[in-house]
This record gives sequence, C-alpha cells and structure tokens, in this order.
Amino acid sequence: MLLLRGVTGFQAADDVMEEPDVNTFKKICYAVLVPNGGKVLSYQAQAIDTNYEVVRVEIFQKAYFLLLNAAYPFLAFADRMQDGGFHFIDEEALAGLFRPYYHVVSKAELDAPVVIRPENKKDPLPLTHQLSAEELEEIWYWQPKTVGEIIYNYWD
Repeated sequence: MLLLRGVTGFQAADDVMEEPDVNTFKKICYAVLVPNGGKVLSYQAQAIDTNYEVVRVEIFQKAYFLLLNAAYPFLAFADRMQDGGFHFIDEEALAGLFRPYYHVVSKAELDAPVVIRPENKKDPLPLTHQLSAEELEEIWYWQPKTVGEIIYNYWD
C-alpha cells in the first residue's frame, strides 16, 4: 500500500490538508447500518493524539470498531483493541456496505510489517511512500511495527 503524504496526521509546514467533516462519517454509518439491522454504539472524533475517527457498531450479531483515517477515506475494521492498538480484521459483508463511500483497507495491508532503518532518520522506511520529512521523523521516533500503526496511530 502506498503511504500518502499526510496519512500519519502530521503535516509539513507547507501542507494544506482539508479538514474532514466530522458528521459525515457518523451519518454514513447510520445510513448504512440501520437499514441492515445494525446500530451505532458509540462515536469518537479524532483527538489531539490520534489521526482517526472511530465508531463502535453492532451488526451481524457482532461488535466492531470502524476506523476512518482523518486525512484520507481509508476505512478499517477491528474486532478488539490490543496492546494499545487495534486487532484488524476483514469482514466482507461489512466492507460491501461501506465500499461505495470509502476505500476499505484489508487486514493484510494493515498487518504488513514495517521495518525501520535506524541508520537513516531522513527516510527510515524501505516502503514506497509520499510521506513528508516531518512524518518520517515521527515514524523514526515512534517505531511502528505495521502499516496499520502508521495509518491509524495515536502518536502525541
């Protein structure tokens, strides 16, 4: 997966990122879930130390976390939190409901390992990316283990 500039939530001084409409994600969740027997349990807007919104939902007799990246329409599903992060899953029935609105990121993409090159602080990632120098500094500092930890992070 190509890591786009701004996906981490950190911006270069000259970056101009569009602020997401905080109500759109909630509205889409209600519009998609309720007619299919689901319900929204809770909503958490992007916080100062996160780069995503999260909606806790119940559908298909299961509970899920829906995570939306704050910079891009990248949506991921998790079934639980683990070690301060999320346990990402693929849920095809749920993905089908949201694909008209978002790019649903697969578990394989999110769980792809990230190897940090500690000797190269300016570009510590041996991955294809368009990340800014500021984002690369944060990645070098926080040492994420997976792509999912970059796209959905809670770095301060």
